[in-house]
Amino acid sequence: MMKRDIDGGLSFVQMLNRSNILIIVGSGENEDEYPSNKVFFWNEKERDTIDEIEMDGKIISASITNDMLIVSDTTEVRGIKLPQNVPFFSHKPGNGLNSRGLFANSIPIGKDGAMCVANPAEEAGKIKVQWYNGTSKKYA
Repeated sequence: MMKRDIDGGLSFVQMLNRSNILIIVGSGENEDEYPSNKVFFWNEKERDTIDEIEMDGKIISASITNDMLIVSDTTEVRGIKLPQNVPFFSHKPGNGLNSRGLFANSIPIGKDGAMCVANPAEEAGKIKVQWYNGTSKKYA
């Protein structure tokens, strides 16, 4: 078992499948090294960050698959195609707020990496379900 101490702590950690790659988000207490508006890709084997992606606001939630990173702050849910870090989709709820960073996603399927993402809709108490294929989106 290995242990790492990170000054200021973390607000979010998730492992990529069964690999040595983690995505981490700082708690905001150590803004110099691990700010709360960036997702860092940590390679445990190398014991260092290998990439980072920045959002406008404090990151609340994130999810990673082999070829997709989905990140949420209070105003946006963004999908980023990996490893190229190419934007795949961006959704901003009409009311402008997703205070809990809520979203759910399917596993990307097919050659174009189509996937389903659910997040809060413009109207309180409703959910928007969308299919993305990289070039267009379809509402379910």
